[in-house]
Amino acid sequence: MDREEGLAQEGETVVTVTAVEAVAEGEDYQVTACLDWSDVTYNGEKPNRGELGDRQQITYRVGPDATSEGELFVTHDPMEYEPCGP
Repeated sequence: MDREEGLAQEGETVVTVTAVEAVAEGEDYQVTACLDWSDVTYNGEKPNRGELGDRQQITYRVGPDATSEGELFVTHDPMEYEPCGP
């Protein structure tokens, strides 16, 4: 959608894993990460990220990919964020 609107993203997202919990050992995990978007701009402008600010936390469901050997991938992204802790 961003590409269709002519938006160009610049900058890096810093991802810091803050917690990992096994849901089914060796199969599925809940991974909580703080995403720091402080350096990310669109067409040179920093977007208003609302009350949550530039550092937002999310918990993904992660599991193995059947076509890879032991690599884990996000299998569920709830798209629900909260502020990162200190």
